[in-house]
Amino acid sequence: MLKEVIIILLAYLIGSLSPSHFLAWLKGFNLRQKGTKNLGATNTLLILGKFYALIVALFDVGKGIFAVYLAYYFGLSELFYYLAGTFAVLGHIFPFYLNFRGGKGAATSIGLIIALLFFDLSFKKWFILAFFLFTIIVTLYRVKKHKNINLNRKMYRSLAFVFPIIYAFIIREEMLLIVGIILFLFLVLDLIRFFNERINKFRLIKSIMKSKEKRNLSTSSYLLISFLLSAFFFDKQIVILAMFLTILGDGIAEIYGKSYGTNKLFGNKTLVGSLACFMSCLFLGIVLVQFYQYSYLTILIGALATTIIELISTKIDDNLTLPFGVSFVLRLLRF
Repeated sequence: MLKEVIIILLAYLIGSLSPSHFLAWLKGFNLRQKGTKNLGATNTLLILGKFYALIVALFDVGKGIFAVYLAYYFGLSELFYYLAGTFAVLGHIFPFYLNFRGGKGAATSIGLIIALLFFDLSFKKWFILAFFLFTIIVTLYRVKKHKNINLNRKMYRSLAFVFPIIYAFIIREEMLLIVGIILFLFLVLDLIRFFNERINKFRLIKSIMKSKEKRNLSTSSYLLISFLLSAFFFDKQIVILAMFLTILGDGIAEIYGKSYGTNKLFGNKTLVGSLACFMSCLFLGIVLVQFYQYSYLTILIGALATTIIELISTKIDDNLTLPFGVSFVLRLLRF
């Protein structure tokens, strides 16, 4: 048992190594006092630039991979594959020598999940799903802590994940009927809002609606329209993947773009937002591969398509362009 304890401690120590902290220290300042005050690749990008951010991202991913490899190399049971990787992530988030204030753990979590993909382990897909959800929750908490993000709206928009989940268990015709009915109800609500603006002042609606939606269709209506068209024209598996990627990617891009975005690309879209969109889509794609028959190449194409379409959708609401656009790209390339 001593060997197992030593490996777990080593995994934590490896995870606690913070390249962003030491790179900033070499330049004479404390990274936790600048930018987002976070020790990770995002804040490194904002303060030190792209080259150093790439170094930090690769190192942080490598920590998760190396921790799992330690458990494998020393012949530990599969339980310790999970534990070693988990303690590496905890070390990244709570480094002992920095008053337990580290990074968000997203990159190290990705490394952990990448490492687990090479092993045939029991409960692997459920562990990967749980760790993905954990990473998203921690990331949102850290973002909320530093910036004024409307999490009520984000929580509301996350309900859209119900649609691809349901679609996995029913046929196309049933899904079209369900989405069609819900879309009709939203369009009726939009019509009522146009003729009675007092409805926009209701507390619930005001907390989840953007100001631009007051005299326009809601983004929920646009999303439902795009989903309905996608389900009508494209294969079921393509639409499920497109919906999963676009719901998460669009939300993460907006959160990171508003919170940390400085380098503008198109309109109000930023480099940080686009990078966050791409990485979150890849992360989610790895999770989906555990439950659906997708190839990793399909996931890569889907993540790229989501990022590019979200980036260039400046004149048209991306809730309308994303699901249909990503589905179209995947169908065009026959994945």
